[in-house]
Amino acid sequence: MPEHVAGNAPRFVLTMDTDWAPQFVLDHVLDMLRTYNAPATLFCTSAYDLPADMLANGTLEIGLHPNFMPGSTQGPPDADEEGRLRHLLDLYPDAIGSRSHRFYWHSGLRALLLRNGLRYDASIFCPLQSHLHEYDYYGLTRFPTWWADGYHLLQGLELDRFAPPGMHEPGLKILNVHPIHVYCNTNDLGRMKKSLAGVRLPEAEPDDLAPLRSRGAGVETLFLSALRMMADQDEPAILGALRPRPLV
Repeated sequence: MPEHVAGNAPRFVLTMDTDWAPQFVLDHVLDMLRTYNAPATLFCTSAYDLPADMLANGTLEIGLHPNFMPGSTQGPPDADEEGRLRHLLDLYPDAIGSRSHRFYWHSGLRALLLRNGLRYDASIFCPLQSHLHEYDYYGLTRFPTWWADGYHLLQGLELDRFAPPGMHEPGLKILNVHPIHVYCNTNDLGRMKKSLAGVRLPEAEPDDLAPLRSRGAGVETLFLSALRMMADQDEPAILGALRPRPLV
C-alpha cells in the first residue's frame, strides 16, 4: 500500500490544466518548473510546442484536457465526445491520462477513455480531504484532485504562501494549477474572469495580458511557494508514474 495511504506522509503531485492559454503563458510556467526541477502533469486543451528534454527525462507528462461541455470548440463543430477526445489524441498520441474541463464526468466516459487507449483520469475534485488515494476503476485508474487555484481563491485562503488547511495530513494531494492564473498572478477570480471575457485567449499577446497581471500576492505567489515546498519532497512524481489500488 502506498505510504501516502498507509502512513502519515502526504504526497504532493503537481498538475496543470492549460485551458487554451497562449504559448508564452505556458512557457512562463515551464521556466518555473525548470528552475525547481519540478515534475508536472500537463493536461492540454490545444496544440503546444513542448520542451523535448523535459518530456524525455520524465519531468513533464502530457495528458488530455477535453471539454465535453455543450458548446465546446474542440475538434470539428459537429464532434461528439469521442470526436473531441480523438482530436486531442491526434495532437498528443502518447497521452495516457485525461482530466475533463471543469471536472465533467458521467459513467460512459470510463469506456470512452479506455477504448481510446487512456489509462487514467483525474476528473474528481475532493478539496482538502485527507487520506485520498488513486484507485483502479475497472481498468481505469482514477485520481482525486485535492487542491485547485480557483478553489483557493473562492475560499478566501491566504495568498502569501502555500498553506491550505490539511496540507500536512496523510494522503495523495494532487494540485491543479492554471497557467493563465500563474502568469496573471490572479488574486480575485471573479474580476479576472470578467477581464478575460474580452480577450481571445489562444491568440493573446503579452501586451494583451500585461494590464491584467496583479501586483502583490496571488496565484503566482502560491505556485512558487508550492514549488519550493515540493522541492523537499522525497519522491516527486507525475501522475502516470503512480500505481492504483484495487477497487474494493
